[in-house]
Amino acid sequence: MLSLPCLTRLWLVGLVVFMLSVAPALAAKPRSIAVLGVEFIDTSPGWQGKAGAGELKRIDDVHTILLESLAEAGYNMIAPALVAEMVRPVRELQMLDRCNGCDVALGRQLNADWVLVVWVQKVSNLILNLNIIVRDSVTGKDIAGAFVDFRGNTDESWRRAVRYALKNILLPRLGRIIDDRA
Repeated sequence: MLSLPCLTRLWLVGLVVFMLSVAPALAAKPRSIAVLGVEFIDTSPGWQGKAGAGELKRIDDVHTILLESLAEAGYNMIAPALVAEMVRPVRELQMLDRCNGCDVALGRQLNADWVLVVWVQKVSNLILNLNIIVRDSVTGKDIAGAFVDFRGNTDESWRRAVRYALKNILLPRLGRIIDDRA
């Protein structure tokens, strides 16, 4: 039979081994993500130069779904109001999907581990695509991406596209990246 001091030492060794085994997995998950909003690129015939009222609502819906889904997946979201305030002057000058690192600089200013750059391209009222890129705010490298073509310029088609991209592409890829770093 083991004595109490021996059992205590074994218990402490077991606790230390357990903590060392879970520490890398806990450290690997990013502390924070900044979703830099959703941009809209209209390349359709009859392009008007800006999003219509229906498309503006859909952009807000996609943004909300992104924030809620990432939070539910365990990521800490940078406050959307703060992100919008920081992004507004940059977006007035250029699109975030092609700004030569301004998105990464915004991520650093917001103290975010990762930034999401999201845009929807309207090819026509029938053909659209949703694009999501996750970038590391420290290295500036692309971490993961999800690109989904969808049909129909409707509220439901936009919601389905973003949910599909998150559930079937982006969140599994982010999970694999986190697992690989552990």
